[in-house]
Amino acid sequence: MKPKTLILADQNGTPEALIEDHDGELCSGLGTYRVMSSMPEILVLRRSGEENGDRSPGRVLMAGEILSESTVLDVVNVIISSRWAGTLHVHGPDAHRSFGFDKGALRHATTDHPEDRLDKILFRVGVLTPSQAESVMREIKPDQRFGEVLVERGLIDRKKLFDYLQKQMEEVFFSAVFEREGGYLFCVAGPRSPAPSLIANIPAQQLLFQAAERLDQLKDFQRLIPDDRARPDVEPEVDLARLRPRSRLVLGYCDGSRSVREVASETWLGRFHTLRILHSFLLKGQVRLLEPARTTREVADSLAAPFEQALHEIFDAASRNGSTGRLHRELREKMDENEHRAELRGIVGQDGDVDAESISSWLRDLEVRDRVEVVGHALHELASFALFNASLSLPRSEERELTRKVNAHLQAIGNQ
Repeated sequence: MKPKTLILADQNGTPEALIEDHDGELCSGLGTYRVMSSMPEILVLRRSGEENGDRSPGRVLMAGEILSESTVLDVVNVIISSRWAGTLHVHGPDAHRSFGFDKGALRHATTDHPEDRLDKILFRVGVLTPSQAESVMREIKPDQRFGEVLVERGLIDRKKLFDYLQKQMEEVFFSAVFEREGGYLFCVAGPRSPAPSLIANIPAQQLLFQAAERLDQLKDFQRLIPDDRARPDVEPEVDLARLRPRSRLVLGYCDGSRSVREVASETWLGRFHTLRILHSFLLKGQVRLLEPARTTREVADSLAAPFEQALHEIFDAASRNGSTGRLHRELREKMDENEHRAELRGIVGQDGDVDAESISSWLRDLEVRDRVEVVGHALHELASFALFNASLSLPRSEERELTRKVNAHLQAIGNQ
């Protein structure tokens, strides 16, 4: 088997190290490494051959893929049952969270997800309003932390700040437990590991019980809301003024244009609390879920597929009757007469192949409300002309069969 080459680069794309031999060793100015574990999201490297043993980054005890919402919970259970001391890294689709464990307790946590920020946590517990949080953010100096400014302004005292930072650690932990895909990595901390900014002592077993309870609730919510991309829409008869503040906040954003994920972000309530509120109103029939909004590329693909199928049917028929040359020539002339000639020329290939990316670019560039209808109409018109052109040289029976097949594809274009 030919050995694979792996180049590791910094954030600017500058190569820093290279793996290119059969043993998977990596050599660079930083030392020699060996691949310990790999998965779609994570590559685990271990430093070897260090002259100074104190520089060891630690050992990898566990690594794997997140297969369900119970994966992280099971991993943490193993860590605390084994009384391991180290750091668990949880890599989800859009976040990296890490947790320090020692003697069955959670000692520290970090996150890069916006929903886990301290200002969002303080809003959820009723300490800050969004306007207060934004005001504090404007006052923060480069060497200051958000919590320090809160204390300076007298919004909370130091004891409360410590309590809320622990609350933030707990919420970060619950968010990690809810990850359904990604990867995890647990390493024994080495002397070179950076010191955390806050050290706590939260019993991990207690967190596991709370996380399991939330996970059961979440599964219940997901029976009615299986997809966070669905768009909640509040029914007209619901009187928002008579609702509790948080319910009124969530339903105020449920206008059918935002996804559940977007509502959770814009309200600052996070996914779990937003799902809980929406679930209760779905049970009452006061909120309905609309299908997830499609991306521009998804719309383009749905237009391209039936259009390409129609053209292939037409080109195949023309090829069997020796009229492909005429079809190409007159189809090009037809496109040149269209007001969207530049876009159409980039979409249709020589053999009827269709470039979905060109359709996607066309949709993005169109600054009209009914852009899908505009593109769909142009594609439908072009396919109809190609069908007419090819039919002129076909026997009547073949013409009827071709028309039947192509019309089925054209109807799919019209339904987008």
